[in-house]
Amino acid sequence: EIYRNLSKDYMYGFLAYGDYRIAKVGIELYRESETGWEYVQSGELNEGTMTLLYEVKQAGFYKISLRALQMVEGYSVGHYGLVVIHD
Repeated sequence: EIYRNLSKDYMYGFLAYGDYRIAKVGIELYRESETGWEYVQSGELNEGTMTLLYEVKQAGFYKISLRALQMVEGYSVGHYGLVVIHD
């Protein structure tokens, strides 16, 4: 899990990818509220990488959750990376 402050009126792009042991990686975005973490959006799978585009309407503290959706046969662990960009 990765935590970031996201600013209002920016379009953010998130790209999650796994190493050779991870066949598919997932990404979910949550926003902190008074009662806990509220689900915002999931990414879209494209050939093993996951992308998520989100225009922030409410500035705040966000959680980016990454997880392996599918491992390559014979592996149970792997490394992943995350790229975050905004306009």
